[in-house]
Amino acid sequence: MANNYTGQAAFLEGATNNDALRVSKTGAQVVTNLHGAYTEQMIRGNLFMATTVVTGIALITTAVTGNHPTIWNPTGSGVNISLVHLAVMGIAAGTHAPTGIGWYRTANTGDAIGVGLPIATFTQVAPINCLIGGTQTSRVRWSPAVSTYTAAPAFLCGVDLTLATYVVTAVVPPWTAEKNYDGKMGIAPGNALSLCSTAATTTALLVVKLIWEEIPI
Repeated sequence: MANNYTGQAAFLEGATNNDALRVSKTGAQVVTNLHGAYTEQMIRGNLFMATTVVTGIALITTAVTGNHPTIWNPTGSGVNISLVHLAVMGIAAGTHAPTGIGWYRTANTGDAIGVGLPIATFTQVAPINCLIGGTQTSRVRWSPAVSTYTAAPAFLCGVDLTLATYVVTAVVPPWTAEKNYDGKMGIAPGNALSLCSTAATTTALLVVKLIWEEIPI
């Protein structure tokens, strides 16, 4: 039977210890509640965040070109993406009509960008390591705005967020629509997900934030 111990335990990666009950991948066990749910992955440098510009963008319907905040896990990345949190904050400017928001998929992306390829152009901005000041870089790609595709991204699913009629000059409280995934949805290498509206958002400018975990395959 394993001995009990108190205080923090620090083992070298890959080391074994007769007193250690921690396992997984996926022999399970590993029970911890001392910190937040994603603290360990954040400290390990595996948690990342990406946003649109602070002034916002207009979410549009799926198309071969346009404002599609897109997370792309290229072939050969060596990681699976586990979505953690999505937030849509607004409105920064303009007006919009009632509409839903959905994830739209581009499959079989490979890892290259070019004319005739699934992803023709990609306005890439480096994701932010959630360990601010951490040195580990993301293995996936993020575009906060304009990218182009050989075929428009195909509808995958709604994100359970809907937009009502708002006017930026109206007296309405600030709002944020949020979706917590907590590991219930992921992206394998060779796939990209774009955030699109199901109907035009006209002139509304919204701020999008996405947090995800990168898990080595």
